[in-house]
Amino acid sequence: RSVALATATLWTIIDEDLDHRLQNVYLDRSGNAPIQELARYTAGCNTGAQIMLHAGRLNDLYLICPPAGAAPVLQTTLPFDAPNLQCLTLNSFGTTGRDCIDLEALDPIFQKHVPSLRRLVLWRMRRFPDVPYEQLTHLCIGHGNRLPIIPFLRRCPALQNLALLDTAVDGLPSSENDNRNNVGQVELPSLRVLTLSVHKNSVAATHLHKLLPIIVLQHNLTLRLVG
Repeated sequence: RSVALATATLWTIIDEDLDHRLQNVYLDRSGNAPIQELARYTAGCNTGAQIMLHAGRLNDLYLICPPAGAAPVLQTTLPFDAPNLQCLTLNSFGTTGRDCIDLEALDPIFQKHVPSLRRLVLWRMRRFPDVPYEQLTHLCIGHGNRLPIIPFLRRCPALQNLALLDTAVDGLPSSENDNRNNVGQVELPSLRVLTLSVHKNSVAATHLHKLLPIIVLQHNLTLRLVG
């Protein structure tokens, strides 16, 4: 027991659903170690308030979001800065709505720039966060719908690892000739791993042969096809 109490890394996962007193126990016992936070956006609640004083240690943030349209006035901006955040995950348990994702109307998450952010995971999201996509090295999108893939990837020139899992995309060329003459290709010079999954989404499966010619594949790239 004494070893466990003295090992800071055993107390670094903070769940906002826990009693506030218990959260404080974890925050205290984690010392100066980097922390991971599990939080939920809830209308009328100040999401993330419990870790404000420890936000400088926040390394990994997992946010659970309501479906798009379920909470149209949801306040998404968190009450703290996260200068050392490296990984952000947003997970929604629904994909209400059929409109194409609007890359010009991204949801603000942080009050200031997040200089350390490198990994972004978007799961069943219809609303995308306003983060510095140009510095991302890892991007995973799962169960997305109508993602405008070409302008989106052009926002992410530093990507090393890209995963599109059962994600239906928008703006693909209708034919090979359209791709060559009108759509153009996307260059990701640092991309080393591309994972495409079409296991459960039949629409995503029909997009696969149109998607691959758009991305300029590097000679040393690892391509993973799942499904």
